[in-house]
Amino acid sequence: MIGYVLPMRSHVVLSIYNAPGQIAATLVNETEQAGRYSVRFDDAGLASGVYFYLLQGETYVRTLTFVLLK
Repeated sequence: MIGYVLPMRSHVVLSIYNAPGQIAATLVNETEQAGRYSVRFDDAGLASGVYFYLLQGETYVRTLTFVLLK
């Protein structure tokens, strides 16, 4: 699960990237109201390794790293 909080209504894009920088999945690409959100990440089809998720809003960008072990 990937959680995030929006302080105001915003267009949000939440994407997963592999280590070379290729997009592996886009989990969210829509305008959402202020509030708390959780998105389930389905890792089917992805190999073990280092991945990044990029959360983009209208006024911010956040990148976090995670390791997928299967």
